[in-house]
Amino acid sequence: MTGQPDSKAGPASTNDAISVPELEKLRSSNSEYALFDVREAGEAEKGHVSGTTFLPRRLVEFRIAELVPDPSTLIVLYDNGTDDDRAGLALQTLRGFGYKNVLVLSGGAAAWREAGHTLVEGSNVPCKLFGENLHASKNVPDLTAEELASWRDSGKAMLICDIRTPEEHEAAHIPDSRPAPSFDVARSLGDFEKADVPIIVHCAGRTRSIIACQALRELGLENVYALKNGTMGWILAGHKLDEFGSAEPFNPSGESIKVFEDRAAKIAANANIPSMDRQALMDAIEARKRGDSNAYVFDIRPLADYQAGHIPGTMALPGGQAVQRADDFVAVKMAPIVFIDDREGRAIVTASYFLRMGYPNVHILSGGVNGWVEAGNCLDKGRGRPAPLGLDEAKATSRHLTPEKAQQQLAETPEMTVINVDHSKNFSSGHIAGSTWLPRGSLEQRIGNVAASKTTAILVTCRSGSQSCLANATLVGLGYSNTFLLEGGLTAWRKSGLSVETGVVRPTEADDLVLPPFARGQEGMQQYLDWEEKLVKKDGHD
Repeated sequence: MTGQPDSKAGPASTNDAISVPELEKLRSSNSEYALFDVREAGEAEKGHVSGTTFLPRRLVEFRIAELVPDPSTLIVLYDNGTDDDRAGLALQTLRGFGYKNVLVLSGGAAAWREAGHTLVEGSNVPCKLFGENLHASKNVPDLTAEELASWRDSGKAMLICDIRTPEEHEAAHIPDSRPAPSFDVARSLGDFEKADVPIIVHCAGRTRSIIACQALRELGLENVYALKNGTMGWILAGHKLDEFGSAEPFNPSGESIKVFEDRAAKIAANANIPSMDRQALMDAIEARKRGDSNAYVFDIRPLADYQAGHIPGTMALPGGQAVQRADDFVAVKMAPIVFIDDREGRAIVTASYFLRMGYPNVHILSGGVNGWVEAGNCLDKGRGRPAPLGLDEAKATSRHLTPEKAQQQLAETPEMTVINVDHSKNFSSGHIAGSTWLPRGSLEQRIGNVAASKTTAILVTCRSGSQSCLANATLVGLGYSNTFLLEGGLTAWRKSGLSVETGVVRPTEADDLVLPPFARGQEGMQQYLDWEEKLVKKDGHD
């Protein structure tokens, strides 16, 4: 089965539906289920059911196997409701992949709101709310951009730790800050105490720095501050970021790492964080592979360490990112979660926060990766990602054109319609001249506006060739008989030396992506930070 929706598939039947009261009851239970908003992320950000994982319909084939490996799991989907059948189409796709227990929320997001429930604005709201509640309840100390600038100008001794990803740091960072991504900063605990200077941790905004600062405090570090509003606060205060590449990272001493591991072990004991032995881990991974379990097994080390060698069957997810975006990676909240470090420390810190965020079935791997290797087990290298479900079958239904052949076909068939089914950012960064942007999530609903006749010559494109391959299979299933797939997508087109045009999608259409706050201009940054700080006051949404 390809997972492509039947061309005759209409809205989900009443047998496939779940009502608002039934969803209310499900959400208050301890059942293993997943709730997905299948609209584009930009739409979902404007208002979604609390506790939802964003899974745009165009990403179902790419992400569902990692988010819900057990096909017997109850899955609830929703879209806007009226005149929107993306949830119904996503249901057909999931059924094609063997997910039999899939339901669509009757009336979608509109029905949830009409029943008197709040639609939550923003993304990763549970994690950001947790961070703000932590800040308020624990009185996490912070330092304003003005205070940090004054300290720097006075020559005050301090250490500034950038806990964002290495890529974020390299792009631009606060002057004198050094990379210490995620919970890696905690490994320098002993060295920080010896330095006996203020430690300032920062991210792009608030959540990651609040959590990292509090983690260091709980590990015994006293002279530590979260930079209020991070790099965005620094910019809004009129200061500039340094764009001259990456600074020297912190390289914790062996003694410092031991201090961290010892204190983390005390946290594990006090919080009763259970350990999982190697055999139990192997059983969990095998059950996940068989589709008998939704167990999530995360390697929370830096991505470079994961790529250098990781336990087979584990997924890369650095701990700080996991806490900030838990809902993006754990769709079945009641499922088992295992965190893995090289030893145990960073896994313990991550697990402790997941427990406080309400994830009940959290473990760490006893002995970590080091113990795994010492027991004679092998590691995998790289970061192999599974192919999207149904991709091979979709390829078999497609007529492929190399870039050179596609260019020739376009010259010989001027009436050929070129559609680009990628997201708006990729479309804007480069597409074949004259292309129409037709996002794959809305393909069935909008293709008639672009190609009214089923015999229209169509060239389907995207950046990599995967989205377009799946889209082409859908068009074939809908009865379009004259479609072609650009082999290798726009990446191959460019490598062949062929030209592209760039252009921004009209703002009224480009609601598919959520721009990071720092990419929204100063007004957008301020609006985001104001929203985040007010989350605690808005707590109580359902």
